[in-house]
Amino acid sequence: ITLARRKTIDLREFHRVGDTTVGLSLQMFVVNPNSMLRMQWICLGVVMITYDTIATPLLVFDIQASMAIRTSVWVSAGFWSLDFCLSFLVGYHNSKDCVLELNPRKTAWHYATRWMLFDLVMLLTDLVFIALYPSDQETSSAGSTTKLLRMLRAIRMVTLLRVIRVPKCAGILKSFLGYSEYFSSLLSIFSHLFAIVLLNHIIACAWYLLGSSNSPGWVEVYENESRVPCSHYLFYFTALHWSLTQFTPATMSVQPQNLPE
Repeated sequence: ITLARRKTIDLREFHRVGDTTVGLSLQMFVVNPNSMLRMQWICLGVVMITYDTIATPLLVFDIQASMAIRTSVWVSAGFWSLDFCLSFLVGYHNSKDCVLELNPRKTAWHYATRWMLFDLVMLLTDLVFIALYPSDQETSSAGSTTKLLRMLRAIRMVTLLRVIRVPKCAGILKSFLGYSEYFSSLLSIFSHLFAIVLLNHIIACAWYLLGSSNSPGWVEVYENESRVPCSHYLFYFTALHWSLTQFTPATMSVQPQNLPE
């Protein structure tokens, strides 16, 4: 890290190329982890993680899947499928001598022994959700698909674990842009604010799921007492309001109505 910061050694001069024909043929596809292309891909990955983290908990509101929602799910699955394949060809710095390793076999083994299993589980979760999610006609016919939808939504929640990759991505971007006290403070503030908003978003969706799963729950009581038509948007912002009050010395009219709540 010290050598990288002082820029006393150009790591690009240390390339370990594979000796076999396969290694030589794949060598041209191996990506330098410090390249601008890699940084752009990491930024795009952070955007996809942010979208999945926001959109996935909203499945508890039983919103009918529109063409835009289905397209976004396909785009997300396509991105992570491509990312899974490309990750085998991303170089890394050897921990022993801080040398840039670009041997295709070694980069593949490096990824396989670290993030491959986690990424594979996340990717299979996306593909199972897409393959088993019913069409609009099947969704409109209640009864047979209700249990399937609940199961698929529960499976989809597993993809929220991708958020654990955000600190790693932030560290890579920070090292790429170089040490800056201003940038470090700005990144720290943004990370904490994002974590607070994300946590409240997840708690709000969980609060709605709990209130709609039990009768009488706060959702039923609030709907009966409300003087305006209750939509999914109103329920979400009401649940978000309740979640925010748990972090501050505040209160609101929504109260627990049963033992689980």
